[in-house]
Amino acid sequence: APVRVAGRSSVDIGLVSNQPPHGVELLFFLSLNRDQRRALTIPQVDQTERLAAEPFAGWRVSEWRPAVEPGVVVDDLDAGFVVRYEDERAMAQLTRAAAPPGARLPEADIDQGLPVYGAFPPVRGWARQPHDRAWGKYRRTLARAARGPGNAVAEFLAEIPAPGRWRLGYHLPSMRSERRGDTVLGSYDLRVVAGGEETAAEFDGGAGEPGWNRIGDFDLPAGEVRVQVSNQTSGLFVVADAVRWRPVP
Repeated sequence: APVRVAGRSSVDIGLVSNQPPHGVELLFFLSLNRDQRRALTIPQVDQTERLAAEPFAGWRVSEWRPAVEPGVVVDDLDAGFVVRYEDERAMAQLTRAAAPPGARLPEADIDQGLPVYGAFPPVRGWARQPHDRAWGKYRRTLARAARGPGNAVAEFLAEIPAPGRWRLGYHLPSMRSERRGDTVLGSYDLRVVAGGEETAAEFDGGAGEPGWNRIGDFDLPAGEVRVQVSNQTSGLFVVADAVRWRPVP
């Protein structure tokens, strides 16, 4: 039967089986989730290990809580994430699908201010895509944009609590590296803006690893710092998932 999980709480669910599960999905029935299901990560199981414990089937209240990511993290669903276009013409070209004369296209589906990737009509500007391997505090999504001339920028705004040297991390989900002979992820046009100064940072998404990638160390004042990523790239598209700032030891 469905299990009700209250806000900011967790439950343990037990199932007795003669073999480990191959996959587990969480299905949302009565909730405010935009998506209806989520694939869960299954830990590796040693099938030869025996535990001296009673079998558990059913559910019970759990004390588990999500681990807190050290540092300052900004996700694409946070208030500090915004998308900017060079001008109204660039916004119109990248966010509106071209239609034949007299044709009427439906309004694009919007997910927290961005068109939904893969929906009709398609856009070449920034769109939001659900992705099980993306970073997320609750929902797991990322923003992505097709290759362009740099006229569309995604920006992560963070608040640095103390001046000093801080390390920037950039999160990438698992992506296929090659398709039709073209590099899916390539060079990034990435900049760090803080204290009135702008610094270019090198990052090759094609050589990046799934998870957090180290971009570099920066001397920052306390206060606002912006990480800006444009749609200019040598790959097919650019991914803006999450950034993380940690003080350098």
